[in-house]
Amino acid sequence: MRRLGEVKTLSMSKRGFFERLYEVHAGGDLRATLSFESAFGGTATGLFGGDSWTFKRSGFFGNRVAVRKATSELDDAVYQNNRWSRGGTLTFRDGRTYTAATGKWESGMRLLAETGETVMSFRPRGFFNSTVEIELFTSTGDLPLLLLLGCYLVALMLEETASAGAVVAAMG
Repeated sequence: MRRLGEVKTLSMSKRGFFERLYEVHAGGDLRATLSFESAFGGTATGLFGGDSWTFKRSGFFGNRVAVRKATSELDDAVYQNNRWSRGGTLTFRDGRTYTAATGKWESGMRLLAETGETVMSFRPRGFFNSTVEIELFTSTGDLPLLLLLGCYLVALMLEETASAGAVVAAMG
């Protein structure tokens, strides 16, 4: 298996209609998974290689996501969502930061290093945004965690968009 830093393009898709399980592929190879604990909750586990992280959303409007190794009791990082500026900031315990920048959902989301350099981007594709194209621009030791966090944030966006569409359709 090639290292993630050697791969430039991946794709994320939801497995099944009712499951909250997302898979990330590079070509035909399964690279990572993201599985939510329940049908409506904001807690998920991401797996990449032999590493596993949990993502737990909390706060009013889900403004905060705690990120930790699955075997740890301490947060490795915290993502603070800022709905008013379309994005948020991931801050590690050691003070390092990454920024998530979102425009209109159709244009996707980018994860940026402290320098402002784009690390990776996520763009919806397909019918009902059923697939998300992930492009890697630079390598960093945080890449597996950033990939899974990005997938987590994108999965929440997809689900919120689908829920809003269902409500509008039901209202007729």
